[in-house]
Amino acid sequence: MTAGPPSAISATTADVLRSSPLGEDALSPGEHTRAAAFKNPSDREDFIAAHLLVRLLAAHVAGADARDMHLVQHCDQCRGPHGKPAVLGHPDLAVSMSHARGVVAAAAGHHRVGVDIEPLGSSPVPRRAMAHVLAPAELRRLEASGPSAQTAFLRTWVRKESLIKCGVTDLAGMQRIDLSEVPDNGRYDDTWHLLDWRTDSPACMAAAVGTRPLHLIGLPALLARDPVAA
Repeated sequence: MTAGPPSAISATTADVLRSSPLGEDALSPGEHTRAAAFKNPSDREDFIAAHLLVRLLAAHVAGADARDMHLVQHCDQCRGPHGKPAVLGHPDLAVSMSHARGVVAAAAGHHRVGVDIEPLGSSPVPRRAMAHVLAPAELRRLEASGPSAQTAFLRTWVRKESLIKCGVTDLAGMQRIDLSEVPDNGRYDDTWHLLDWRTDSPACMAAAVGTRPLHLIGLPALLARDPVAA
């Protein structure tokens, strides 16, 4: 198979589970253990769908068979089976994934990548909570945006979460990252290429970040590229 460019994708959990050529048997014993720990069946499905989707996208980017994409996660702080994911046997391949209430997202490339997706909620985010996340210029811009403030906040949130997954900052340092002047699909700090998109069913905001421009691909197009070799 031909390798693809650095890419990002989002899809509903239901679509991934219904159409993925990979099944739950593709998950490692550790992933099965983590999936079984979810009390809510829908949360378990989100976890599984994200872990399948990132394998399919990684295979597309690497030009490999998705059945050979063995995912591992390791936390340097607690030594637990979570943290930044990697693909065994592909040390030059970076991957990232996200899942939230019926939606999943993934990013993959041969340079650092991060991705995040969040549903647009009906409950407004309190200003105090925004102030812990936003730089002063971002907060001023949001306060002037009126009814669209909640959407604008979530857009900034997923961007910063993606940067966290790239190791640019952490939760405590979100306020020090100022994206107020970064346009859609722009660049931050002359290094990080941001890819922004919104989904409608369900309504979500998503962002992916990488040191190279990322290409947004849809699930049908990804599956049409035969990510699982015959």
